[in-house]
Formats: sequence, structure tokens, C-alpha cells
Amino acid sequence: MWTTGSRGNKGWHRGVAGPWVVVALMTLLGMAALVIDVGRLIVAAQRAQDVADSAALAGACELPYAQEARDVAGDTILANNSEGIGFQVQCDASDIIYCSPSEDLPGYGTLGPWAHGLCVSTHVPVEFGFARIVGVESGTATRSATVLRAPVAGVPICPMWIAENTPLAYEQPQQLLMADGPHYAGIPGSFGFVQSPTGCTAAFFDLLQGYDLTTQDVESSLVGIG
Repeated sequence: MWTTGSRGNKGWHRGVAGPWVVVALMTLLGMAALVIDVGRLIVAAQRAQDVADSAALAGACELPYAQEARDVAGDTILANNSEGIGFQVQCDASDIIYCSPSEDLPGYGTLGPWAHGLCVSTHVPVEFGFARIVGVESGTATRSATVLRAPVAGVPICPMWIAENTPLAYEQPQQLLMADGPHYAGIPGSFGFVQSPTGCTAAFFDLLQGYDLTTQDVESSLVGIG
């Protein structure tokens, strides 16, 4: 490229605008190429999050049963890896974590009584195209989802019935004592757990939780009073 000289300077001088234009153009092309690879990584991250959410929610339907929850979560991931859907999602057995009461659930914390949780981590590998120029050949997007199944509110023990002579105390809290626990003066009554009837097919723990019971479990646990 040729440019005219400054005023008072006769002749022609070779300019430097051409090389700078080439450098700027190469830089812009490189940035555009990197944006494409970064965009692929972002799409892969969203894909990993979507599948992790789906697997965790599916596994939550089987809580508090550990193996069933893991199996359903794994099956959900496999179902989302059908050919032609998009980025393939990776998740092995160690990426599906089941936690029971008093254990630390990733993404949540320590579980309380009667609580059960599941954490699913997914990974999506991405092969880069233009980023190889700068030495970056591939990347992996990792996302996780955590679900918790626990009582929202309530108490672990509730009375089955109250004596007729118990005075009415509307909206006044009363302290109830177990039949085999300590007793204090002025506290009305005490109670204990009802014995399961003969032939009951449900375990006491399942009855206490109140879910995942079959029709036979419910019918065989009924107690006739009076």
C-alpha cells in the first residue's frame, strides 16, 4: 500500500496500514471462532442442567427407597441420550448420591429427621473446533440437581384420642407426654403408640411416613375401637 507523504515532503513512502489491517482481521476472526466454541459450551451446560433436573425429579418420586431412586434417575438419563437429541450426557453410579436423615446432602446440607435426598451430577463433553488454535481442544460442562423429600411441618408423634373430661383449650398449646416418658404435674394425660393389628402387612416405619402404602397395607392396618 502506498500513501502520500506529509506537506513539504516530496515523493512516496511505503505505509504500515496494510499489515495492521491484516492483524486486526485475524484477531477478529479468532475472536469470532472462540465465541462459537464458547457458545457450544454454554449450550452443553444447559443440556447438562436440563437432564440433571429431570433425573433428580424422577428419582424423587421413589424416595425414601435408595436403590429405586438411583435406578429411576439413571434410566431417565439414558432415555434422554437417544440418538439425535443433542449433546450426549454422561453420568455414572458415583454421580447419583442418595442421603438419609442426619447425612450431608450436596447442595443442601444436613438432613433432618424423616428427610431423604438425592443429588444427580451430569457431564457433557464438548469438542472444540476453532479453540484448538490456542491449544484448547475440548471442555466438559458439569451441572447438578438436588432434590429433598421431607415433612414440611408437623410433629413425629400425634395423639390418637383424648379423654372426654379434658378441658377445651382452643389455640392454647399443650405438652403431651409419651406413656413411657417422664411425667409432670399439671400436664394433662399421656399416650403411647397403638399396637399394629394382627396380619398388618405394612412396617411401622412405612405407616408412620404415610406414603408408598398399598391398598392391602392400609386395609390390614385398620384398628377397630369400641
